Amino acid sequence: MAVEVSIRPCTPSDKLTLMDMVNKVYSQCEGYLWVEGHKRITSETYEGYYTAKNLVVALKDEVIVGCVVINEIDRDTKGVSMLVVNPEYRRQGIGRKLVDYIVQCARKADCAKVRVELLYSRHSEDKWKLMLRGWYTSLGFEFVKNDDFSKYFPGDMLSALVVETTFSIFEKPLK
Repeated sequence: MAVEVSIRPCTPSDKLTLMDMVNKVYSQCEGYLWVEGHKRITSETYEGYYTAKNLVVALKDEVIVGCVVINEIDRDTKGVSMLVVNPEYRRQGIGRKLVDYIVQCARKADCAKVRVELLYSRHSEDKWKLMLRGWYTSLGFEFVKNDDFSKYFPGDMLSALVVETTFSIFEKPLK
């Protein structure tokens, strides 16, 4: 059942709510991949997203229920990153609306595709990641390849991983 949501750029007053929501969700879904205490979003990264104007929030009745970062991969590709829906509001079409928003932004920018990347453990199946893989596929994303996470996120991010990972790339063609 889809709900009415509005989508807008993040504001400074959203910071603590978004950081709390994102870090809780990522801790539940990816906590086993990272060193204890690793944060998906910090105060510094939030400020970077705010300054770049690429973090948008979904609101239901003026309550933040989700968010997503819109990355520019290259001239032809927009990226979906840090897509989060508050667990209390899942299965209401909010994630789909956030993805649709990025697709609209990509079309306005005359991009050829939208990309999403999923990080997996190499040695165990993860129900969240398998669900996400199926969900993105149902939205028209196609598996492109597995790649090396270090090519995209060198340095500190690598030292925070505690398991070997696979970086799976999916793309949705727009043209």
